[in-house]
Amino acid sequence: MNTAPLYAPAEPPAEAAVPAVQAATPAALSEGARVGRNTAFRVAAQAASALVNVAAMVLLGNRLSASGYGDYAYWYALIPLVASICDLGAGTIVTREMVRRPAEAARTLGDGLLLRAGVGVLLLAGSVAGGLAMPAGEQVLLVLVTLAAVLDFSQDAAVWTFRARERLDLESVLLLVSQLAWLAGIVAALALGGSLPLLIGAAGAAFLLRALAGAAMLARMGLWPRFELDPARLRALVAEGWPVGLSLLLVVVYGRVGVFVLKALSTKVDVACFNVAYLLSQPFGFLASALSMAAFPAFTRRASRRETAAASGGSSLAGPMRAAIKYQLVVSVPIGTGLALLAGALVPLLFHGGKGYHGAVAALRVVSLAVPFVFLNLHARYLLAAIGRQRVYLAAVLVGLVANVAGCLLSARTLGAVGAAWTYAIAETLVFVVCQASLAAEVPLAALFAQAWRPLVAGLVMAAAVMAVRGAGPFVQVAVGAVAYGVVLVATRTLSREEWSVLRGVLATFRPARAARLAGRAEV
Repeated sequence: MNTAPLYAPAEPPAEAAVPAVQAATPAALSEGARVGRNTAFRVAAQAASALVNVAAMVLLGNRLSASGYGDYAYWYALIPLVASICDLGAGTIVTREMVRRPAEAARTLGDGLLLRAGVGVLLLAGSVAGGLAMPAGEQVLLVLVTLAAVLDFSQDAAVWTFRARERLDLESVLLLVSQLAWLAGIVAALALGGSLPLLIGAAGAAFLLRALAGAAMLARMGLWPRFELDPARLRALVAEGWPVGLSLLLVVVYGRVGVFVLKALSTKVDVACFNVAYLLSQPFGFLASALSMAAFPAFTRRASRRETAAASGGSSLAGPMRAAIKYQLVVSVPIGTGLALLAGALVPLLFHGGKGYHGAVAALRVVSLAVPFVFLNLHARYLLAAIGRQRVYLAAVLVGLVANVAGCLLSARTLGAVGAAWTYAIAETLVFVVCQASLAAEVPLAALFAQAWRPLVAGLVMAAAVMAVRGAGPFVQVAVGAVAYGVVLVATRTLSREEWSVLRGVLATFRPARAARLAGRAEV
């Protein structure tokens, strides 16, 4: 039995210790170029995924009515809730350890799959047993929700591996397979009558198809997991992973508290209006998570070298942390501003001229205020796990959850969807405050302000420009706002020469000649 410390920080292995499959990553690229290239792949895939989510929302919202869509939103919200505990947080730790110890990747992946399988069996058994006390229709729905959760994207072993190997291009393929199959399933379910079991079952079927595709891709790369049942290793994996798993569960809960409390204390229409506001703002989070996922291996390696960097008089983390925060703000500020300004046009455009969804306009304007904090919190989720501070993120989420539950209980009856939107925005702000306190040594408030003031000024100029062309139509407003925002960013030199150089390097990797040379060096 291996007597080395299990799932504890380790120095990165020498290059010779890296398995052959690691060569599939374009190792000749700089760290910044690798992160940028992977971010570009993930952004493209998640942009397509967001469009699929919006298309499905519009399709369901128009076919099911506000009340029917509220029922669907309630049950579908349970899928990510259950999925967040299916591996007890092991997926993030498995990815981190595959970066730290690539020579043990097969064993680490096997440990993660064993843990996931055990928890999945218990959850399925619990859903069957728990359903016995529920009406017949809800019994079926509970089992279908659990099946879909066990097969959720976050639980896919291929996804864990591709992130560790810095192959977000392959992860992006899996995401598109999952989303397109789900949309096709929604269309088929509606054609067959649109019952809730059919609609929820469509998600499970799509997730199964994606899992099979991921297994085939791993097999082609020769990344077979190695299974050796070792209770000590599994216990160590759980000890490292449970703060991640619990925080993800609580993130899903506080993100959906509005749905659950409104269903209990308000109306189905309020549930639908809050859900529309939430879903119209959340898809943009893919931009934050794309960068964070792409940078996760780099931050993990730098954290493993922290002591060496400190001994030499510097920090290998502070600079990249501040740069990543700047990128998150540059992207999130115009999105939040645009949603707030265009909410009144966007909701009627998507839903019967806004009939029955008037509350969604006000709720979306409130939720848009939280978009920059959502981006920074998504970044903190991966960053803190990469540097071994996952318990800090758990504490932050607990603070946000308490605030969100209390606010929703106090406001649901009187303010409805708008009250739920305000409490969600406050919760995200509090999560940011706790995470920032933990990262203050690397990113003090002065450094945070230095990264934030340019995007904020650009956002204000963008808002003024959009307001100046009111009545010109949403497409003209978006174009004018985008130009105004970009001009201010350039005028204030938001990106340094070095950062522009990295961006040019990333673009160069997508040129046909460059891609051909890379393909000649590495074969998947």
